[in-house]
Amino acid sequence: MLENQIIPKENLEFDKKVTRFHMLINYLAESARNSGTERPYYNLLSGGIDVENQQIQLYYEYDLNKLTFRFKITEYSSKIDTIIKRIKEITNTDELNTSYLRYTRVNSQDKIQDLLSQEMDYDEQDIALSFLIAYVGRVYHLNYNDAEISFDSGSPLEYNQYGNMGDSRTTSGIVSISFDIPNNLSEIRNLLSKFENICKNFFDINTILEIPNLESTTEYKKNRLRWLLKTTDEPDSSELSKMKLISLNRGYKTYTYTGFSEMLRNRYGEFCFVHELSIPPTYLEEDKYNSVNSLISILKRGLVCSSERYKSGEFVRGSSSINDLHSGGGDYVFTRLITDSTFIDDKDSLTLILLPQLADRTDWFSYDKDMYGSTDPEFFKNRLSPFEIFEYENESRRNRNEVMFRNSVSPKSILALACGSEETRNLVLNILHRNNILEVNEVPIEDFVVVSKKGFIYNFFSVRNNR
Repeated sequence: MLENQIIPKENLEFDKKVTRFHMLINYLAESARNSGTERPYYNLLSGGIDVENQQIQLYYEYDLNKLTFRFKITEYSSKIDTIIKRIKEITNTDELNTSYLRYTRVNSQDKIQDLLSQEMDYDEQDIALSFLIAYVGRVYHLNYNDAEISFDSGSPLEYNQYGNMGDSRTTSGIVSISFDIPNNLSEIRNLLSKFENICKNFFDINTILEIPNLESTTEYKKNRLRWLLKTTDEPDSSELSKMKLISLNRGYKTYTYTGFSEMLRNRYGEFCFVHELSIPPTYLEEDKYNSVNSLISILKRGLVCSSERYKSGEFVRGSSSINDLHSGGGDYVFTRLITDSTFIDDKDSLTLILLPQLADRTDWFSYDKDMYGSTDPEFFKNRLSPFEIFEYENESRRNRNEVMFRNSVSPKSILALACGSEETRNLVLNILHRNNILEVNEVPIEDFVVVSKKGFIYNFFSVRNNR
């Protein structure tokens, strides 16, 4: 724990920030002690409209002895030249160094160095390192005023059909500022002052640690709703009044549009979202790749996007995590929209059935086919509006769409776990019983774990209507 000290009163507002971060750092330190398998982090609101989603992330990277702030700058491509020029002038530097932005598994530094020091086949070494390191883009990197600073260079390395992989859409506009973990309030005060000055002088962000004011909040809500509905129309006050800020995974906050899911249901009929787990039933039988713990973690913590897992040092891969990081989909949880017109494949798999109320969130978008959740402007402009994806699914019945929810899906949004066979259902029930999990979201696991197959839609609607 950090030392308790009397905080000077010369700047009351700044003192409030210091006290707040003192409590937050202690909370993250405690979380690190209880976890040991990931780097704890928390999402904080940020004032103005220069920071994407009006949020910054604070990572407690205890194995690296670093406290790291991460955020994304809005409209970054139009600002990068000015940012580079400003930094060169402040640091009196002709050229900025570039490096790879990489995320590492928790407590992996010794293992990485050991692998790099060994004489071994390049491909074999590359495969071994891929479980410890993820390279996700290219950044400018510098040390300044006791901080390690990196920010998106915007330099593409190679190209695939879903966007610039070197650009790494998931890391587009990203800024990372790291300090040594502070030991007392005085060090926190010094750290926050340096952080604010770097954001102001390097990136022209003057409100990085401020709570959003009414004006910026209203503008953000308008943009959020226009983005969701894929429209340029100006929302009126009655629409904005329906928007409520909710908190999800690790303090991540998003606005909901109250009643939107019910309106979609009235217009298009019953629906839900589903997420097929990348855990084959055969893996569960043998507990291959720690699959049992992965399943239990999902039921307890919900679904978390690839970028958040990698940044926290938790290398649990999804179906296409690396491609998703490059396409931009790594910031999102992948789901599919299912309506009562959807044809369901008959296969043995594990599928989470998610509440239709997820559609109330304003941070989701969709395609009519697999696109790795691309946010590349060339593809993103062709994403479907909520109305278009519902019309498409009701007409096509193909179940090939993809619907992306930003950051995470709360465990409270999981309605049921659908198995492809009675044998798989029994396997899952036995695993949950062995781990003393007797209910999920206050639902007995015998009712929570269902068999899908051709009765999938029936199971979903009967379960929903009986609760």
